[in-house]
Amino acid sequence: MPLIEFHTEAAFFGKIPEPFPASRTVPDWLKELPVENEGVPTIKRCAPFLQAITAGYIIPVPFDVHFKYLPDGELVFHGEGTLPQRHQPSQQFGTPFAAAKIVKLINPWLIKTPPGYSTLFIRPFNRFDCPFIPLTGLVETDTFYEAVQLPSICQIPPGSSYTLARGTPLVQVVPILRESWNSTAKVVDDAELEKTIQAFKANPHEYKDVHWRKMEYG
Repeated sequence: MPLIEFHTEAAFFGKIPEPFPASRTVPDWLKELPVENEGVPTIKRCAPFLQAITAGYIIPVPFDVHFKYLPDGELVFHGEGTLPQRHQPSQQFGTPFAAAKIVKLINPWLIKTPPGYSTLFIRPFNRFDCPFIPLTGLVETDTFYEAVQLPSICQIPPGSSYTLARGTPLVQVVPILRESWNSTAKVVDDAELEKTIQAFKANPHEYKDVHWRKMEYG
């Protein structure tokens, strides 16, 4: 089994929350969701949804950070430990989010993966409670030995405050094997498709029972 390593400075080690498998922090709303509603399966039965939400690892917020979005448009923040950095607006020039408030959230952990593996940094899958959206990045963490910082779109409404609490899922990281691919387009195989349709009619849980391959992250 490949090994992913999370390294931090000696001054932080043992004092800040460590990264952990995403499967350990399934949102409360999902835990409390019934598997059926009025006889119809809910998203809790959707294996692809669950596979994404539990994929890889979570890097949690290391310190409490308090944000205040002033009515005049200035975003101020304070807290313990290492604070976020202001993102230069010129860096987002010409993008669909050019007018957004972006702050560079500090990630105290650098990642080391085996040769040939990169790491996808992305907003925690299927989670919508945090008003900071990290921009997605794919990094060659097998050779780049440095912490990857997290420019994030701030969605705090003007005139309001928000505390980004220690331990909050900050970003989801998923190791990915680098491979070269080719692609093609073809007409659908009607016989194969019909076989799948009939299998689902016979067993509504066909995908999970037959096709799903649970991935382990320790």
